[in-house]
Amino acid sequence: MKSITFGTDGWRGTMDADFNDKNVAIVAQAICNHLYTRNFARKGCIVAYDTRANSDHFADLVAKVLANNGIAAWRMETFCPTPQAAFGVRHMESGGAIMITASHNPPHYNGIKFIPHYGGPATPDITEDIEWEIQNILELGTLEPPEERSIASTRTLDVSNAYIDQLIGLTEKIIIERAKPRVLFDPMFGAGQ
Repeated sequence: MKSITFGTDGWRGTMDADFNDKNVAIVAQAICNHLYTRNFARKGCIVAYDTRANSDHFADLVAKVLANNGIAAWRMETFCPTPQAAFGVRHMESGGAIMITASHNPPHYNGIKFIPHYGGPATPDITEDIEWEIQNILELGTLEPPEERSIASTRTLDVSNAYIDQLIGLTEKIIIERAKPRVLFDPMFGAGQ
């Protein structure tokens, strides 16, 4: 197995190779452990995903790992862009979000991005902590959560209207109306659709 390493803003892997159920569960468990060590587990965690192949499956898997660790999982009802997941963290005051995405990488990749409680990119100390937790899990050879962690709930979440309201609130509507811009938007099957 190739090592699981967090690079710029997350871990990326090739689907059906190193980005598989087992490794996704390892990373999710490491994030659960991180949430406990930083005292954010009680705030729950959002699970979001983009339009890449099987991203919804991996979101379900991550939500299950969270719930099995006693962390309430709020799974987005449908795919969304990463900024919407970050908005959801602040909107729900959660302990963070786990976003299933490979961002700009080619279609045969997928990945996991952890968005901490403040809704921005994870700092190096956070990613180093998650990597340490991953190595610890690999060395122990078990994915079982500690016995003292009970089962938590999994609920669906839709913050799309609040997110769009937030975006509209950031725009200068009168300037846009006066300019009458012509816009062509092609989401290329991405989460922006």
